[in-house]
Amino acid sequence: MTLTVEVCCVDGARDIISGLRGDDSLHTLADKIACRCGVPEAEQRLVLSDGSPLDHLSDPRSSLASLGISDGTVLTVVRVGVPQSGVYTGSAAYEASGYAYEVTLDCSSWRWTSIAHSELEIEIAYKVLRHPTASNINRQAIEVMQGSYDWDAATLHLHGLFMKPVSVEGHKERPSWLSLPRPGLVQAGFELCRNGRSTVDQEGLHLWVNGLGFDGNDEDWEIEYIGICGQFDADETEGLTFDQFQGFIELQELTDLDLREVLGSLDGSCKLADGTNVSDYIGHFRCTVQLSS
Repeated sequence: MTLTVEVCCVDGARDIISGLRGDDSLHTLADKIACRCGVPEAEQRLVLSDGSPLDHLSDPRSSLASLGISDGTVLTVVRVGVPQSGVYTGSAAYEASGYAYEVTLDCSSWRWTSIAHSELEIEIAYKVLRHPTASNINRQAIEVMQGSYDWDAATLHLHGLFMKPVSVEGHKERPSWLSLPRPGLVQAGFELCRNGRSTVDQEGLHLWVNGLGFDGNDEDWEIEYIGICGQFDADETEGLTFDQFQGFIELQELTDLDLREVLGSLDGSCKLADGTNVSDYIGHFRCTVQLSS
């Protein structure tokens, strides 16, 4: 038995897709929608008449019958390349700490990281409106933030690490590792601690633990280092290989933000003109921006 499915676009256009079978995959339907409606499969969000989404990106091999799609089913297709276009302005305020920012985003910089989960990256520009230190007011910078899109409310929820500006014109160049995922952060830590060697030796690992707040003396550290090498079966003279260093970091149960703060304390290229470390200018940012058509 063949199936006929009606497809509705959010702009009001409708199309009929026929010749389908119950054992056809969701990918087959998405491919036909792409051909008939001009919406690329990677940018489709399919919704049943009861509002339930069909996640064809995470499980494209599911049969139409298993998803409850039968003859006469009506689907709505939403194109999720960029839900809205244009430039939008919002604000982020932290009353308890006395901070407030004006946030401007241009949807042309919108990049999906997971359409299935409505997750994205987008570039924002922000300006300091309120700050405990008066000289910081009107300072501005540009950052790439992570976020999620609320389809029903047409709202962007943004979050991420940002560099607090150190001048009205902007701030020191953003460290290359600041936005890396966790494996990249660990690799950056290894590179900063190995001092040109192929391993992280006693001196290099001392740099790392100092960044975590280790306050023991040299004798304390030597005892600690020998214990770490024994725990990871590492040669005390050679030090830790990358895999051993990674295991050492994971044992400390550090968050990604913890890792970035340690990296900021280690990376000499991040020192500002006054000797202040760039890690002092790393903050966690949250903001909601309402998008309208």
